[in-house]
This record gives sequence, structure tokens and C-alpha cells, in this order.
Amino acid sequence: MDKYEVKRFNRLGVSIGICKIDSLIPHEMIVKDLLDELTRDMKETGIIRNLPVVDANTGLIIDGTHRIAALKKLGCLYAPVCLIDYTGDDRVKIFSWFRLVGDFSSIDEIKKVLKGESISVERYFSRETLRAPSIVYGEKVIKFKARGKLDAYSSFKKVNEIETKFRRSGYHIEYVSEHEGFKRLKTDRCKCLLVTPRLTKDDVLSVINRGKIFAPKSTRHIVPVRFHEIGVPIDLLKSLDLKRIVKALYEKTKLSSLTCEDLKEVGGDGQIYNVRIYLRRKG
Repeated sequence: MDKYEVKRFNRLGVSIGICKIDSLIPHEMIVKDLLDELTRDMKETGIIRNLPVVDANTGLIIDGTHRIAALKKLGCLYAPVCLIDYTGDDRVKIFSWFRLVGDFSSIDEIKKVLKGESISVERYFSRETLRAPSIVYGEKVIKFKARGKLDAYSSFKKVNEIETKFRRSGYHIEYVSEHEGFKRLKTDRCKCLLVTPRLTKDDVLSVINRGKIFAPKSTRHIVPVRFHEIGVPIDLLKSLDLKRIVKALYEKTKLSSLTCEDLKEVGGDGQIYNVRIYLRRKG
């Protein structure tokens, strides 16, 4: 991975750096609508506000795949990132994005969408007994039959197939955390919850090492720090001169004088991300 560490924050255990975009490795597919929206926003504002999170060792994009893709689409060669030790930092964890889908009038309506799938319908007892992928609707759970045990990549390939069937049938899909998903089922009784597998760091690294990529929203990474509102000019990132980029980054964002004490910490996102988010400066 081509990278340059611009500023190290020892107390936080992370760095702000510059990476060559072509050396970074995504682990999830791009959602075209989201990419188009981000690209328009960056083009209009002329800046990237929030730094993607990247593994300092492998170049794996932990968070910010669409921001990196938008920069590349706008002609940038480099990306400003938050560098972190993916495997060595125990504060980095992986959870899941569940899919809340609906509305449905009955479980038969769901089964109609899933026509052609090998499924069984059983009574739903508790979330602890669920095997992903599966669908919870009211007091029932729909389980998908497979020949043998699905590995991490195959499991999310199946999730993506199911999600695509719901979308093509015109149903709204919302991405929610595990906690939020089961909470919403109690009040949104016309919706079903597509339960997805929880991956491990080894799962992610194994898949990218095989040259493969997961479906969108396969992972919900928890990281200890996210840098928001850094505001790096996009035109700066189109330069071939890395030294010029680093120098300008210092000057335009005043990184040379930035310390942990200068950073303004704001609350995390509760059940969704639960992280410390830092704005560029106090005040």
C-alpha cells in the first residue's frame, strides 16, 4: 500500500495519512445511488468532509468505500484517511447490518417473493436460536436450506440474492443494527427482518485475499475514532506530487498545530456505531 503518515495521535492510537487510491482495497460492493449522491456532494462543496478509515498494514478500507470511490470518480489520485491497526487493535469490532423489509400483510406474501428458494417455516422462539441468513416475521421464522454449511462469502451472496428479490418486488428495505431491528419488529408488525451473519476480521481478510468482495452492507465496523469535518480540498488530491499534497494538507487544515487537546469530541451514534467522533477543532 502506498501511504504517507501525516499526523500521529498516540493517545488515540490512530494517524491521519494520505494513501494512493489505487492501492486501497474495498471489501464491499458499491451501491450506485449512494456513490452518485456522494460524488455530487463532493463536486459541489469541493471538499471531502469525513475521513475514510483504512487499515495501516493492508490498505483494507474499513469504512468509507463510497467516499474513496467518489474521490476516484472525480479524478483524485490520493485520499486523506484515518489509519488504524485493523487486526492488532481490539477496539475495532465487527457487527451486522440487518434488513428491515416491508410492509407485508401475511407470511404468504413473503413466501411468494421467495418463490424458487428452498425454505422452511418454523415457530420463532428467540434471536439466540437463529441461524443466518433467515427471516423473522411475527411469530414465524423462514429458514433457507443449503447443501452443506455456507462460508462467509456464500452466506452474504445469498443475502444479496434475497435482498434483490425484495427490491424487484417493490418492497422498501432499511438497514438497521441488530438491536434496532428486533426493537422495530415489536412495533412495525407488518415488516420482516432479514437476519444476516456476523463476520469476523479473518472472514474479511480471507475474502479479499482471494480477490473477492462482499455484498453491500455486509459489515458494520465499530472503530474507536472517526474524524469528521476535516474538510480536505478535492483539487489538492488530484496532484501527482505527494509532498505538495502533504504540505498543503498541513497548511489548509492546520494539522501541524493540531493535538488531541485541540480536537473536539462529540457523542457516538449509540447502537449504530458507538464510537468517539472528533471534529477538527474545538470552538
